[in-house]
Amino acid sequence: MPNLLRRLIPRHFTAQISLFTASVLIVAVSGLTAYTTWEQARNAEKTLLQGMESLLHNLAASSAADLLTRNYSAVESRLMLSARHPDIRALRVVGQNGQAISQVLHPPGEAPYSVFDFLLLSPPEKPARIWMDEEGRTLGHDAYPLGARNLVIWRPLKEFGHPGSIQIEIDTGGIHEDIVRILVDGAITALLAIALSIGLLVLFLRRPVQAVQEAIRFAGDLTTRLGDRIPEYRGTAEIASLTHALNETSVWLYAKEISLGAATQRLEAVFGNISDALFTLNESDRVESANAAACELFGYDALELPQQPIDRLFPEWARLSAGQGARGRHETTAIRRNGRSFPVDLTLSRFTLGATHYLIVSARDITERKQSEAAMRRAKEEAEEASRMKSEFLANMSHEIRTPMNGVLGMTELALDTELNEEQRDYLTLAHTSAQHLLSIINDILDYSKIEAGKFVTNPETFTLRTFLEDLVRSMLPSSSEKALALRLDAALDLPEQIHADPVRLRQVLVNLIGNAVKFTDSGEIRLLADHAHCDDGACLHFCVSDTGIGIPTEKLDAIFDAFTQADGSITRKYGGTGLGLTISHKLTLLMGGRMWVESEPGKGSRFHFTIACGEAAPEPEPDAEPTPQPAPDGERGLHVLLAEDNAVNRKLATALMEKMGHRVAVAEDGAEAVQAWNDARFDLILMDIMMPGMDGLTAIGQIRAAERERGGHIPIIALTAHAMQGDRERFLTGGADGYVSKPIRHDELKSEISRLLGQDH
Repeated sequence: MPNLLRRLIPRHFTAQISLFTASVLIVAVSGLTAYTTWEQARNAEKTLLQGMESLLHNLAASSAADLLTRNYSAVESRLMLSARHPDIRALRVVGQNGQAISQVLHPPGEAPYSVFDFLLLSPPEKPARIWMDEEGRTLGHDAYPLGARNLVIWRPLKEFGHPGSIQIEIDTGGIHEDIVRILVDGAITALLAIALSIGLLVLFLRRPVQAVQEAIRFAGDLTTRLGDRIPEYRGTAEIASLTHALNETSVWLYAKEISLGAATQRLEAVFGNISDALFTLNESDRVESANAAACELFGYDALELPQQPIDRLFPEWARLSAGQGARGRHETTAIRRNGRSFPVDLTLSRFTLGATHYLIVSARDITERKQSEAAMRRAKEEAEEASRMKSEFLANMSHEIRTPMNGVLGMTELALDTELNEEQRDYLTLAHTSAQHLLSIINDILDYSKIEAGKFVTNPETFTLRTFLEDLVRSMLPSSSEKALALRLDAALDLPEQIHADPVRLRQVLVNLIGNAVKFTDSGEIRLLADHAHCDDGACLHFCVSDTGIGIPTEKLDAIFDAFTQADGSITRKYGGTGLGLTISHKLTLLMGGRMWVESEPGKGSRFHFTIACGEAAPEPEPDAEPTPQPAPDGERGLHVLLAEDNAVNRKLATALMEKMGHRVAVAEDGAEAVQAWNDARFDLILMDIMMPGMDGLTAIGQIRAAERERGGHIPIIALTAHAMQGDRERFLTGGADGYVSKPIRHDELKSEISRLLGQDH
């Protein structure tokens, strides 16, 4: 169908314009004729209906009384009189049962006459119109339909008190004739208008068409006549604009050709001098062009590289170009002409010229970068190894320092529990205090090292806040009382009963701040405040430790939390300390999701503030009743304990502590002896040192647990160790230990752990 239309439509512009004009005129005249016909039919219909319905109404009103009195002759007279109208063909009065009471017929060209027969009709209950054709077929009930020759109108007589109806039959041939006449007149008018318009149009378009034809010839030769001009057209503005535009286009294309030549030269210069290797590939994945850098990088000359298959240069090309891979950046391996491979950074992008698809490949040799990355990986591995060795060194130093400190502190504690004269007790007390101070310094250094190594984590748990604070202040009262300082706790009433935070690290921070306050205050008071100040929400607590001590100079406030820093050197000489306490406390508050700051004025004291993030915990349910303590296996209070410890001093100390608690102790000097002793005798508890020569403590625990899995039973084992690094406790418990006591061993801590495991107050 489209090909047939193209053959039927003339190719010349004048003929096309004429055809178009004729079509427009036909459509316009046809539309006007149709509209006029429709309006004429509507007006004729309206006039006819108004007259006939008025006639029916008057006839019904005047005949109703005669019908009710059965004066049918009077009714027939009225029908005869009304039927004289030239368009009326029949009038009928129909009874309730559909039987014609009276009817008058009026054939065309004849006088009306009455007819009596047994015609039986079906009158509608409401007024109705029925349009019919010449054969009497119904065409519609509303507006005039084209082709209708008769109209039947029914009028019920109910409103006048009679149950019958009046029917009128009307000839509508006049309306049909008027419509035909209008259509014929419209067709004649359309033909005359088309002929006149086409003639005038052809005459008017002759000169403009000649100008257009000249412009077409010029445009066809434009590629060989760049810069030439055709004569300007003096006439229709559009054609004048066309000739002017062609002249301007000729000049513009000439300038563009010169500019394009220069741009092509610049592009070739850039393409040839760029440092990265550039290729353009066709749809067959062969090189169409390559720059000088590509030839140099791959070892080909400028005539040899084009038409090379790209997978000869990049062996992984099939993977790189699969699916969506032929876009973006890739790292792959390239091969030079001499067969040597090297790493490249490949960038792929597609473009289309006309219907042909191309691919731009940019390759950069990343051999030096890969070497740098390898060097960085080695440096990272060396740094990680150094960090591991540092952590191992700290763990070993912790063990080596805490082991003799365990002996010093333990033995002095045991000696202080014996009968001593005043001078001996004074000496031993000073030695014990000095050892505790030395242990505190060691702990600070180890904590700082763990924080700097990023291996320090918090362990939140639920605890009662007010009880925690009261116990803390109570434990600090002896040191403040020695200097006659008042130590006061101010806890806000709206503090939660229980919180979820790390009580050990919170205690460490508060003990450090209160200890510093006691150290640097000679008179007055120290106050611990706990509330919700400086908190944005309820999941936060604010603490403040204030004193009336020496204060801090303003210029030193910014550096007060730096490591190994104090207000001035004289403070270290007068008060002692490493300068790590505030640094550790500051970093601990950060780990607990808060911050720390200080307000101070020389001579008026200091106020150290810090916040921590915490969650309010629901009150814990009442614990179940404690189980009834079970007696020792031998029916006595004391336990039979196996002690595995390689250090003679620590063996003696642990043995003394256990015997002081009323227990019997058997000793093993390494893990193998401990396993053998456990196999040979029955024990209630094992105290196992972790670092021992030969078989260490963890190995011994593992063998004991493996044997228990075969023959049943479970003996409580407490790990005794000088390891105090983060994760040591969890590692030992995972390895099979039931409890953990760090060195230096403290009597109360060891006793508490034994009671926890055995459910006895030994």
